[in-house]
Amino acid sequence: MKLLLIYTGGTIGMVPSDRGWRPQPGYLESRIRSHVRQEDMDVEFDWLEYNPLIDSSHINIAHWNTLAEDIVAHYHDYDGFVVLHGTDTMAYTSSILNFMLRGTRKPVILTGSQIPVWESHTDGLDNVALALQHAQRRDLHEVYLAFNQTLFHGAHVTKIDTDGLKTFAAPHGVHLAATGEKEASQPRCIPASDAAIEVYYCLPGNSLQGLSALLKTQPRALIMSTYGSGNAPDSPELREMLKVAQNQGTLLINRSQCYRANVDMDRYEAAAALRETGLIGSGTMTLEALTAKLRVLLTLFDNDVDIAQQLLLPWTQELPPINAS
Repeated sequence: MKLLLIYTGGTIGMVPSDRGWRPQPGYLESRIRSHVRQEDMDVEFDWLEYNPLIDSSHINIAHWNTLAEDIVAHYHDYDGFVVLHGTDTMAYTSSILNFMLRGTRKPVILTGSQIPVWESHTDGLDNVALALQHAQRRDLHEVYLAFNQTLFHGAHVTKIDTDGLKTFAAPHGVHLAATGEKEASQPRCIPASDAAIEVYYCLPGNSLQGLSALLKTQPRALIMSTYGSGNAPDSPELREMLKVAQNQGTLLINRSQCYRANVDMDRYEAAAALRETGLIGSGTMTLEALTAKLRVLLTLFDNDVDIAQQLLLPWTQELPPINAS
């Protein structure tokens, strides 16, 4: 089997500088190939290094579109793909690739590290070995994230630790059974939309001035980050703001601030204003998966009704059942 390693940037290949760690072009490939030889790993791979390398905190829509297009362009040349990426936005990238890549049946595994490979105690080489192992599996057909001896589905994972090696978690459990598009077809990429998606974070005691200012920018979609199972303070002022937002063409979505979220606006009266104004619940989706899916749906559909229907229709593992394991 032959794999393609795509190195986008990230801590794994960074070196010290007078302003902190920074990406070092041309450094990581030789270190990984040396490790593969030392460990006598039975794997063949080609190397594609981006220029310039990207600190993942700088990732944007153009980067995602390029990455997805590169995977599709090389799809028939390789049996699997490993993407080396910074941890800050790795869960956003693994989520959006699951929605952008259509008609593919080969594993795409994202990984990186918390500690650069020049450090003797790096976690990067073990993570790469784990990703290489899973990228050769014929039973994996979607996009995944491999880290700290765990394989996560890429559409249900979030970063939980900035320092520890247990960097990522799946809020509703690690659940890898594929349910998305499985039948072989012509691989293709749905571009990610650059439409404005904003998040309003509810805070106890805050006025609605922040929400009012945000809505004046006329975002294409607004995610209300609410309490518990999707609750927020009810008031005539809030209802009026949300009606104005809908009339100006803003898609309104309700997502809980809870780590293990499940939005259910029928459970409490406190969700009445949001439910009656027509907000769409986001179920068990992570924020990463929700924003990623929206970017693809906004490319495919102009009608909010179609977007709302597709948002809660499982495409992959973005809507896992409660307490999946």
